[in-house]
Amino acid sequence: MTQDLRLAFRMLRRSPEFSILAILCLTLGIGATTAVFSWIEGILLRAFPLVRDQDRLVAVTGLDRTERDDVSWPDFQALKKNCRLTETFVAERISSTTLNIGDHAEVALGGVVSGHYFDALGVHPFLSRGFRPEEEIGHNAHPVTVIAYQTWKQRYGGDPNILGRTQLLNGVKHTIIGIAPEGFYGTCVGYSFQFWAPASMEALFTGGEYKLENRGARWVEGFAKLKPGLRIAQAQAEMTAIAKRLEHDYPETNRAFGIKLHPLWRLLSTTRVRCCPRCASRWWSRRSCC
Repeated sequence: MTQDLRLAFRMLRRSPEFSILAILCLTLGIGATTAVFSWIEGILLRAFPLVRDQDRLVAVTGLDRTERDDVSWPDFQALKKNCRLTETFVAERISSTTLNIGDHAEVALGGVVSGHYFDALGVHPFLSRGFRPEEEIGHNAHPVTVIAYQTWKQRYGGDPNILGRTQLLNGVKHTIIGIAPEGFYGTCVGYSFQFWAPASMEALFTGGEYKLENRGARWVEGFAKLKPGLRIAQAQAEMTAIAKRLEHDYPETNRAFGIKLHPLWRLLSTTRVRCCPRCASRWWSRRSCC
């Protein structure tokens, strides 16, 4: 081996131009390969940092004739109650809002989520707690928020006494109850959330009427975690059957409306990762938005 190395170095010294070109090509090739594998891992295999069991996580969308659509809160709760092949459901809605900190105001991106959002994703807050299940119920009943780690550092200087203080979101005081862990940016690839609020506050962020009791108001985007060892086709068959029952029971709002499960890698390769710059809604390139 030593003799081979000496011979290789002698040959490289004899042809410095070739040596430089070879080293440059190797450097570019290794760098490009590393970048591609990093992209595949970060976008397709582990799209959401710190989220556990991503191999069992699937996206849940509505299916209105041939187009993707959101799901109403009552329908989402029906799926959560009746599906036996799923371990848990996570509901969310991406929203942009005005964040006031002292005299400074800025547009902030965040998520309106179900009460067990952090627990279901296996994401443990850096400080204090996430939301409780009861905080997802009621009309603007729980003005509380979990802020991102980077927001805590950049906007509050890492103040350890931040818990219990309030910040204005869309002009309403929200009590800070927790700080998300460092490296968790939410569940929309390419975007970094600054805050999270419970579903009970959805009217404040999505505008309009209170939608948690309106089966015709489709605003929920979410995920389901399959039980270990199950295939997505099995869960899809169960959800299709539930959607058929909902269509039979609620023909006025659920006629020709179905439920579709998507593997994360397939969903993340579509326009879903693009959000409306005004209301942060997904699918905005596929259907009309705000």
